[in-house]
Formats: sequence, structure tokens, C-alpha cells
Amino acid sequence: MQNGKAHLVKALHWSQDVEVELAEVLASGIGMIAPIVFAAALGQLPLGLTASVGALAVAGVRPGSSPKVQLQGLISAFLVAVAASIAAALVVGNGWLTDVLVVLLACVAATIGGYSRPMVATMMRFVLFLIIISNVIQALANPAWLAFLIVAGALWASFLSLLLGTWLCAHRRNNPPA
Repeated sequence: MQNGKAHLVKALHWSQDVEVELAEVLASGIGMIAPIVFAAALGQLPLGLTASVGALAVAGVRPGSSPKVQLQGLISAFLVAVAASIAAALVVGNGWLTDVLVVLLACVAATIGGYSRPMVATMMRFVLFLIIISNVIQALANPAWLAFLIVAGALWASFLSLLLGTWLCAHRRNNPPA
């Protein structure tokens, strides 16, 4: 019993290997929450949840780096979200064939990802969001409109992350650590 408890504590322990910046937490949190709150105020909660999936797709790009490096990471994550949204919009609505096509796309992505370490991370992100987005789109109507909402959510969160990251870099430059 003691061993199981220790294992559970280790599994739920926050990693201290990488420092998490307040700007990163704010960009991810506001990026996902704002579309939900906005859509809920309009009585369209499912649409806000869909847009928040796009924000989730670009979350995790560190805003503390230089704006150029951050922009490169955001563009990469954004393009993966767009590709996954388009692919999901094209394959949903085909019954059992939808599942087969998602698996085939995941196999192609895994093959492409085998060429380099950065491609592995990119294709893992693509497959993860292809699965999430295809299930979100399948649960709602009009795949093209929902793919657009996901892309809009990713664009919104990218803008917010870049804005907060630029502020963080300027703050660090003006207030160096003691």
C-alpha cells in the first residue's frame, strides 16, 4: 500500500526541471477561457469549447524566449492546428470510414515523424489534435465552420501568447535579476 501511495505522489508531482513562467500560464489560461466565456455569454457554449481546442493546440509555446523564437514556435504550432483541423474536417462524416481515415493519417504522420526529432514532436502534436478535433467536429454540425473556429481559437491564443511574451521580454530587459 505504501509503495502505491508513493508512486501516485510521484506521478502527480509537478516537474521542476523546467521553470513555468506566469506569462505562459496566463496566455494558456486566458487563451482557452476567453472563447468559452464569450460564447457562453452569447448562449453558444459548444462553439466556445470548440474554439478553446484551437487555443489548446498552441498552448505550451514558451512566451519567455525572444519574440523571434516564440513566433517561430507559435507559427509551427498554429500550422499543425490548421493542418489537423483541415484533415479532420475532410474525414469526418463518413461513418466507420472516418475512424479508418484518422488511423491512416496518424500512420502517415508517424512515418513522416521518423525523420528527425523536431518532426517527431510536430507529428505527435498533429496526431493528438487530429484525434481531438475529429471527435469535436464529429459531435457537432458543419465541420468546415468548426474547423474555422478551432483555427480562430489558435490564432487568438497565439496573439495573446506573443503579446504576453513580448511584455515578459521587455520586463526582463528593464528589470534584470539581482
